[in-house]
Order: sequence, then structure tokens, then C-alpha cells
Amino acid sequence: MKLGEFMRKIYVLLLLILGLPLVVLASDLSGSSILSERQIMINNIIAPQNPWSIGVQGFVTPNPYCNTKTVSWLLPAVIYRTPKFVFYDTYGRYELIRTDHTATDIVGQIFPVSYNSKYGDSWAMQQLNNRYMSIMLGLEERFMTPYGFFVVSGQKDITGDSAGFMGRIKYEMPLLYGNVNQTFMIKPEIGLQYDSQNLNNYYFGISQQESIKSGLPTYSATDSFGPYESVNFIYVANQRVNIFLLFTLYQLPNQVFESPMVENSKSVLSSQLVATYTF
Repeated sequence: MKLGEFMRKIYVLLLLILGLPLVVLASDLSGSSILSERQIMINNIIAPQNPWSIGVQGFVTPNPYCNTKTVSWLLPAVIYRTPKFVFYDTYGRYELIRTDHTATDIVGQIFPVSYNSKYGDSWAMQQLNNRYMSIMLGLEERFMTPYGFFVVSGQKDITGDSAGFMGRIKYEMPLLYGNVNQTFMIKPEIGLQYDSQNLNNYYFGISQQESIKSGLPTYSATDSFGPYESVNFIYVANQRVNIFLLFTLYQLPNQVFESPMVENSKSVLSSQLVATYTF
């Protein structure tokens, strides 16, 4: 790795850790009565009286691979939420340890990247092997402050397809509006994602055998850091109707962007809409 590239990554990491709290210094979270109502509003979202919710969800995600179609799904949604356990179809979290200012969780999710050669719009892309979604499992540490949450996580592919590792450091600040009956939350988030060489090479590398079949040059990806930003809108009406709207903008790192498999755009904007009813 070149020194300039290394220093750029260090600079971004320091910016995330030290600079982001300045954005929310104006937030006033003091006062026991305010905190009590705030906690009830949070419980409306993360731990309703009945933990089960069902509904529908839609995804629209531009595929990072070149000459492939945008991924769009409309699926049923099943959500289970308690103070210690959360399950959202493709994501799960169980709280192991909690203190006044920290929480340690077991987290699992589906890595949302896959490639199906039959959807490639060019002959060369159709000659490549399929890349399948991976199941990631690991630990997450949350640091809770009056100015938001700092989160550090690490997860490993347990399916054996890539044997890769993904790490994240992020900052998020939930902003609550409404009352204890109707709650609206905006949760902006900014972070830096690390993907190991094995993970990148599985999804974006091109082997010699694939190169011979497709005519594309061989490519061996290395590990990478990629920044991302997201904003999540959550509305809970009468503790029954729940609407989630999520936008995520991910900046492809050079190690991924330079792959012959990847589209010319370095930014991938995905969206998700979930509407559920809590019994």
C-alpha cells in the first residue's frame, strides 16, 4: 500500500472518531422527564409491547457489476423485536452485555452482494462464475453518549464461499419527534467499512480460468476501506403501524472499482421501504 493511500485512510478514520460529535453538540438530552419520555418513544420503535410485526418490504439497489440489471424486490416482511433480541429478515442482533454506556451484541446478516451470470447483458459477463450472498456473523460494540452512538463491529463469512471478513466503524444519532403514542425517528449514520482481501476477491476478482472463458483480464482484489452514509426514517403510529424508509450511499473503494466486473460509477445508492403492522 502506498503511503499516501494509507494516510488518507487514517485521516478518514480520525475524522469519523473525532469530528462527527460536533454536528450534534446542539442536541439537549438533559432532564429526567425528557429522558423518560424519550425512552418510551425509543421503546415504541425497538421494543413494542407485542414483539411481532408483519408486512411488506421493497428494495431497489443498483448492481455494482457492469452490464447487469438493478436489483429490485418486493417481499413479505417479518420482524421480531424485544429489548435484547432483534430480527429483521436479513439481519439479527442479540444483546450479550449491557452497561449504562456500552453494549456488546452478537450480530448476523446477509452480505447484500451477489452476481448471477444469466443477468449479465454482455457475453463476457455471462461467462463468469456466480457469486452468492454470504451469511456474516460476528460481534458489535456500541458506545452510547448524549451526542449519539459510536459502533464498532466485525463479522466473518460463515458460509465458506469467501471465508472473508467485514469490519465497520460508524456514528449514528437518533433524532426523535412526536410523543409516546406516535413516534417519528430520523437516524442519520456515517461510517467506514473494511472488507478483507478474501471477501473482495470472491465478489470482484477474476480468476485465470474465468479470464480465458470471458476474455476479461484477470484481477486479484485486495482488502479495502469504503465510506458510506445512510439515513433511516421510522414512523410508529399508535404503536401498531410501522413504516421504515432507508437510504444508503456507499462509495466503492478503488480496490473494488478497478475490477473489470464493476460499473463505471463509484457511488451505489440503495433504498428500502418496509411497512408493517404490530399485533
